[in-house]
Amino acid sequence: YIEKVEYPEFSIWLDTSGSMAWDGKIYSALAGLIMISEACEETGVTYTLGRFAKSPEIIKKHNERLKTLHIEGIYKNFGGGTQEYKALRMAYNNFSGTKEKRIIILITDGLTESLTNLKDTISYLRDRVKIIALGINLTYESLALFPNRVLTTPADLPKKLASILKKELTI
Repeated sequence: YIEKVEYPEFSIWLDTSGSMAWDGKIYSALAGLIMISEACEETGVTYTLGRFAKSPEIIKKHNERLKTLHIEGIYKNFGGGTQEYKALRMAYNNFSGTKEKRIIILITDGLTESLTNLKDTISYLRDRVKIIALGINLTYESLALFPNRVLTTPADLPKKLASILKKELTI
């Protein structure tokens, strides 16, 4: 008898504000997203993919497989400010509802445009989902609101995403 492993459901969100185009950050982030998507699909882990700047948008729903169309969707409406609180709310509201453990991974390089809304959103979600913020070239203080935070450089981003996925799947 082999007990079936109950994997968490992931919602992975990428900051597509204008500053992500600087220093090739978007390319490292996309490489990481493709790698984590392939790993999720190979292991049967359910995940949603989204992008955010001024407004969030779901690119790949939890019941779809990753396609080129989803990657192309990340570039749609590229630029604008950073309002990650909107992405967190959309991520929470769009989980499938079939998994007990839910994890939001937020990949960002910017400071929020609405500190009050971000604080309120994190406070509301704190006991409902696990939020992991992956900060690209940010200071520790920039991510201080997030209970789970990882600092990275663009070059190390794919490795950091892989280690987050591995850690969350083995707990």
